[in-house]
Amino acid sequence: MKDSINPLPEVLTRYDEEGGQEENRILEIVMENSKESIGIGRTKILEEYNIKFPYEKISEYRLRSIIKELEGIGYMKKQIGRRGCIITKEGIESLKEK
Repeated sequence: MKDSINPLPEVLTRYDEEGGQEENRILEIVMENSKESIGIGRTKILEEYNIKFPYEKISEYRLRSIIKELEGIGYMKKQIGRRGCIITKEGIESLKEK
């Protein structure tokens, strides 16, 4: 097999050995931008994520699946209507452990 040259930056090709990097970043964004009963919407989460991590942009579809996963394990809660997502106490605790 020939040695190939990879033109992508290392940050794009690096495998995340710890796992959950996107999920933790999204939890942090939600925690930073949530108030007591008012959360942050998907559009704002995407904007914040893509500004903070320009080489690791995610799609809205990927964001929806991450939110669903985080909600399933109790780290985040989607509110009804335009109230956005909020982080739960369990989500905050999981970030403190990292």
